[in-house]
Amino acid sequence: MSATTIAVASFLLLVAAGAVAPAPARADCAAKADTFSPPRGARDVPTNVKPFIALYGYGRAQVVKLLRAGAYLRAKGHRVKVTPRAYTGYATESVVLSPASALRPNTTYSLDVTTPQGARLLSYSFTTGASRDTRAPGSPSPRNVKHTYTRFGCGPADRIAFELAGALSDDKTPAKALRLRFDVVERAPGRKPHKRVVVALPGSRSLGHGMCAGNAELRPCATYDFRVSVVDYAGNISAPSPKLSVKTKCRRTP
Repeated sequence: MSATTIAVASFLLLVAAGAVAPAPARADCAAKADTFSPPRGARDVPTNVKPFIALYGYGRAQVVKLLRAGAYLRAKGHRVKVTPRAYTGYATESVVLSPASALRPNTTYSLDVTTPQGARLLSYSFTTGASRDTRAPGSPSPRNVKHTYTRFGCGPADRIAFELAGALSDDKTPAKALRLRFDVVERAPGRKPHKRVVVALPGSRSLGHGMCAGNAELRPCATYDFRVSVVDYAGNISAPSPKLSVKTKCRRTP
């Protein structure tokens, strides 16, 4: 796959998930797009990395199933078993991979997911640096939090969006590669409060979904209490933000 193809696929996934706003009111959804953190080909990755993969489009459920059946990060003459933890979003599956042991320094590792018939569904590689990362990122400060609902050509964008006061920061993970985690309590009429953890793509600043995909489905007329944390390459989690509370719109106009 060429660098241009990868870049286009990643951009389409960000548009679909709502991390990047589409220019026209109608836009085509990508048939398949995967996002990786650290990104493909990244270098100087901490040896205690916990790779994050967001899967959108056809084949995503099969990839998760194959990862659960047994997956390894492989290097020359060496392999490390990884345990996946999956998070189901809106038309999206996100997976955090936890290696059974720290990786070797200054080593290139690859992950390939293939079907029993030999069809390759996913290919990913990165190179470690010399050390671990044990320091958590700085805590985020969300502001201007609001719920928006807009209908597009291939589906509605329904999300709780916000800005961050100041840039995200970490000692080893680039700011643009840091991703957000939401600890959410959903309170909907006639339903018991529902607690869950929602993970977001690097660059995303919203809870919910864009026109085709996203990290969560929101209910109308529901109250969402949540805190936002920042996660780095090694899975270190920042202190959470203060609690935020937003009620979604009760009427959804086309």
